Amino acid sequence: MRSLLAVVVSCSVALPGGAADPPQKTDRYGDPLPHGALMRFGTLRTRAPITGFGIQKDGTVVTVGPGADARRWTAAEDKSSDPIHFPSVGPSTLFNHPQVSPDGKYVAACSKTKVFVWETPADAKAKPKEVAAFAIALPGVYSFSPDGTQLVVATGFELFESVQREHSVYLCDIKTEKASELEGTSTNFGAVGFSGDGKRIVALAGGGFILWDVATAKKVAEFKIEKEWFDACALNHQGDLIVAQPRHDNTKFEWHFFDVKTGKKRDDLTGPDGGEWATFAPDDKTILVGDHSGIQWWDPVAGKLLRRFEGVASRVPVQFSPDGKTLVASSGHVLLRWEAATGKPLFPVQDTGHSESISGLGVSPDGKRIATRGWDGRLCVWDATTAAELWRAPADHWTSPRIDFSPDGKFLYVGVPKRGEVLKRDAVTGKELLKYALDPKQPMQSGVLSVRVSTDGKTVSALLGAAGPLGAGAIVAWDTNTGERLGTIRVNSLARMGGELSPAADFLSSSGDPARVEPVAEQSVNLLKGANLRSGGAPDFSDDGKWLTLIAHANTPGGEFRYRAVVISTKTWKEVCSVPTASSGRAALSPDGRTLAVAAEDELEFFDTATAKRVGAHRLPVGAWKKSLSGYTQVLRFTPDGTKVVTGHVDTTALVWAVPSRPAK
Repeated sequence: MRSLLAVVVSCSVALPGGAADPPQKTDRYGDPLPHGALMRFGTLRTRAPITGFGIQKDGTVVTVGPGADARRWTAAEDKSSDPIHFPSVGPSTLFNHPQVSPDGKYVAACSKTKVFVWETPADAKAKPKEVAAFAIALPGVYSFSPDGTQLVVATGFELFESVQREHSVYLCDIKTEKASELEGTSTNFGAVGFSGDGKRIVALAGGGFILWDVATAKKVAEFKIEKEWFDACALNHQGDLIVAQPRHDNTKFEWHFFDVKTGKKRDDLTGPDGGEWATFAPDDKTILVGDHSGIQWWDPVAGKLLRRFEGVASRVPVQFSPDGKTLVASSGHVLLRWEAATGKPLFPVQDTGHSESISGLGVSPDGKRIATRGWDGRLCVWDATTAAELWRAPADHWTSPRIDFSPDGKFLYVGVPKRGEVLKRDAVTGKELLKYALDPKQPMQSGVLSVRVSTDGKTVSALLGAAGPLGAGAIVAWDTNTGERLGTIRVNSLARMGGELSPAADFLSSSGDPARVEPVAEQSVNLLKGANLRSGGAPDFSDDGKWLTLIAHANTPGGEFRYRAVVISTKTWKEVCSVPTASSGRAALSPDGRTLAVAAEDELEFFDTATAKRVGAHRLPVGAWKKSLSGYTQVLRFTPDGTKVVTGHVDTTALVWAVPSRPAK
C-alpha cells in the first residue's frame, strides 16, 4: 500500500499571515482528515456518542448521545446521517443519559428539573416536536416502556451533595403527560426498567429490588438479598423472573436469577461469568450478556453458551431488529450490528481499532510503530506509514497515559487486565514473550497504574494500585530479559488512585491539591511543594526524565477555574515555562525540550518553551464529542524525532499532526 505520508505535500499550521489550508485529505477508509492531520489510526465509521438507541420498522437505528443529538443509521450503511439537534434543556444532572424508545419514535432527555420527550425528526432539517415534559427534580436513570408510550424515571444525586437522602421513582405517561410517584424509596437507584410485556417495572435499589404493577402503579414486591449489592438487573417478559449481577471482588462476575413471588434465588438457573448488562432474549428463555469482551447468548437452563458476538458492547443493552434478523449493540462510542443467526458483523470496519476512548499512547524509538491503549481494554499497534492496524491484545485500561517500548523498539511493556500483571510483547507480532510476576507473599494489587522501562532497557518497573481502600500500592522492578523480580517497595496512599513513575522508577508523580512528586525512597517529601500546583492528572515525565509537564488549575476570585500548561525541570523542580490554556487538557514536551504542545477543547497549540510564545496551531475535530465530560483529547505524544505529534481522542481514533518548523538554534 502506498505510504500515506508520501502523499502529504504540506501541512496546515496556522501561523500569522500564513498560507491558506491545502485541500482536505482522506484516511485509509476514504473519510476526510482534519486540515493539518497526516493520518488517522482507526475509523470514524460507526462512531458517535451513544447513550441509547431504538430500531424502526425498516431497520433504521436511531441513536442519541450525551447532548441529546440524535442520528439515523440505515440498515445498509455503516455511517450515520447528519446529527439531529434537539433543543437545549438547560443545566442537566450529572448522569444525564438521553434515551430512545425501542421503536425509535421518541427521544428523551432531562434537565435538573424536567424530563423532556420529542418525536424523532425524519432528518436533520426537520424541527423536533416536543410531545411531553414532566416536572421531576433531579432525574437520574430512566427507561422507555417496550411500546414507547411510557417512561419510568428514578431521581438521582446532585453533584457534591453533602447529605444522603431518599430518592423516588415515577411512572410517566407520554400521551397524558401525567407523572405518578411510585411507592417505595431508596438512597440509590442503580437501574430501572420494564418487563418485556410492559406490565411491570423493576428498580435496582442497592442490595435489593422493588417491583410495581404498571396498570395500578402499585408496589407488588420488594426484597433485599442479604450481604449482596448489585450492579445490573433485568426482568423477563412476564415480569416474574429477575436476572441480576452481584457485585463481588472484581475476580468473578456471575449472574443470579430470582423468583419475583418469593424473592428466592433460582439455583436451577445458571448465568455466565462476565458481563456488565443482561437482557432477556425474545424467546424469554435465554439471555444476552455484554461487556468489553463481546456478547454472550446464554441458555440458563442448560448453563451453556449458544453464540458469541465479537465486539465491545459494554454500555447499552442489545436490541433485535423488528424482523429478528439483526442484533444491535453499542459501546457508548460505536454502533455494532451483527447477523443474529450467525454472529457475523454486518460491516467489516465496525470493530476496527478501539471501541472506546483512547487512554494511552506510545511511539517506537524509530517512529515506525504507534501503540494505543483504550478504555475498551485493548492495546492496538499501528504501522506509522500506512495507518494499518498491525495487531491487538488485551490490556489494563487503568494504566497511565504512557506506553513504553524498549530502547531498541523490539518490545513493548503493558499491564494486562489480571491484577498486577505486566507483559513483555514482541512489538512486530504482538506475541507474549514474558510475564513479570508479583511476589505471592505480598498483598494482592488492584491493577497496573504505570509501567516504565529504564533508558538502558535492562529494567521494567510497574506502579500497582491498592486492592482495597485501606491497602497500599507497590512499585515492583524486574529484569527485562529474565523476568527476575528485583525488588518491591510499598507505596503510600497517594498512589492508590493514579500516578506515574519516572523512567528510572526513582520518582513518583500524582495529581491533587497540590500535585506531588515524591522520591520513591522518601515518599513523605513533595518536591513540588514550593510550586503549589493543583492538577487533575499526574504530572508526566519526559522519556529522558529531565522534565515534567502538567495542566495546572486555580480558582479566580469569582470562583471560575483558570488553566495553564506547565513545564518543570526535574533538576531544580522549578517552572521553566507556563502558558494559559482554554480548559483542562493534555500537554507534552518535544524530545529536545524546545516545543510544548497543548491540546485543549478544539485546539492543538505549539509554544516555544524559552519564550512561551505560540508558534503554530491545528484545529481539532471535536464535533459531537465536545459534550464529553472527559474532554476530546485524552493523550498526546511527540514522535522521537520531534517532527510530529500523535493525539488520542474520545472518538476512539488517534491523529498524527505535523509540528511547526522551528528556526535553528
